[in-house]
Amino acid sequence: MKKIIVLTLAILIANSSAVLAHDGESENERKFGGPVVQTTEVGGNREWLIGGYFGRLVNDHLAVGIAAFGLVSGLEAEGLPESNDGTNFSYGGLFVATPLRGLGVVSVVPSLMVGAGTLEFDGPSDGIKSRDELFVLEPTLTLQVRATSFMRVDLGAGYRMVRGVDTPGLSNDSMSHFSARMGVSFGAF
Repeated sequence: MKKIIVLTLAILIANSSAVLAHDGESENERKFGGPVVQTTEVGGNREWLIGGYFGRLVNDHLAVGIAAFGLVSGLEAEGLPESNDGTNFSYGGLFVATPLRGLGVVSVVPSLMVGAGTLEFDGPSDGIKSRDELFVLEPTLTLQVRATSFMRVDLGAGYRMVRGVDTPGLSNDSMSHFSARMGVSFGAF
């Protein structure tokens, strides 16, 4: 169910951002956002997360906004029972970005997201359950390629640092890892 909610939120963010691309052309309304797919290691295995972000350019050198991501592939980590009924990992928070212009159709965008998340584990029928409240810090470096005046293609890499993991079989280190991401940004840039 959480996967459906995260996917729906990503689609809504992308849709509202596309509308803003045409409605928010004024200098005071430079808003943007879009869906993101990222691959990363979670619990020792390659996993997929989807999410999205929505932000506002404060000026030509500063953007602020919100972002959220959720695990879409099933988490099967060493130490977790194979018959687990579901493991959910999701996080989100506030981000700050500094778009570096002057490279023609390509821009480099360093960003930092600070937020919180949850790691939920529903064990087999013996009733083992775990819910961890997490702190997440995620610096990212993104290459944005201008496709149109209102659309950018994003390719990036980052590192997700997670703290607060108490679920047996997982640790802060096993949930923290490098990631590669791809997305599309819509908006008034």
